[in-house]
Amino acid sequence: MSSATASKGEVHPLGRLILRVFSMLKLAKVEECDEGGIQVNNLTLINLVLLWRGPTHEEALTRSLLVIQLVGTVAAFTIRYPLASVFYDV
Repeated sequence: MSSATASKGEVHPLGRLILRVFSMLKLAKVEECDEGGIQVNNLTLINLVLLWRGPTHEEALTRSLLVIQLVGTVAAFTIRYPLASVFYDV
């Protein structure tokens, strides 16, 4: 997984709280560095899947991402079309 490093002074207290919550919910991998810094994985969908599944082959990762995309698209259309009549005169 790709990650970013910052010193504790560069991260706003609210940002540290959010990172702590993300770490507890297993949404991000946050590690304390020896130099007093914080290392966190980039908060992308790809890194989230890698965090949950562990090291995996690129083909399996791509399939997982496509399934997530498909489920999200079906959910969006399922929500959108019934709610269209609420916002528009149909």
